Amino acid sequence: MQRLQTAHSAQAQRASALAPIALAAILAVTLGSIGCSSYESDWRAAAPLDEANHPVLGRWRGTWRSGSNDHTGGLRAIVTRLAPGKYEARYHATWAGFLSGEFKAPLDGKLENGVYSFTSEQDLGAWGAFEATGQADGKLFRADFKSNDDHGVFEMTRP
Repeated sequence: MQRLQTAHSAQAQRASALAPIALAAILAVTLGSIGCSSYESDWRAAAPLDEANHPVLGRWRGTWRSGSNDHTGGLRAIVTRLAPGKYEARYHATWAGFLSGEFKAPLDGKLENGVYSFTSEQDLGAWGAFEATGQADGKLFRADFKSNDDHGVFEMTRP
């Protein structure tokens, strides 16, 4: 009887230790899917911007690739105009086959000969500082990024 109680107590301790992890995973997937539905709606609404014949404005789809660990995933962006020469990219990235997240970052640059060259900096809170430099020419959006724990490349084309 004592062994049965000890085994049950050990199982209860393991279960209570895993509960916060399971809750965090459920919240991440749930909140991610809520944000995803908003992103999906905004993605569809931004389709006319693709036809604007602008080097950066509109929707982009491609991949991100880490230079520090070779991880990769899907990447989409909706780029909107904030002011002349200033835009905002709303990124939606996937990783590990089932996780996703999004963030916004300003694009500050200039247009020359049909190519928009930009820099971008954004504080991502717990994920640290995000910085990128890149170019978009209406067909290809490419940026080198770095953050506190990673660096790599974004490569996207029009959907």
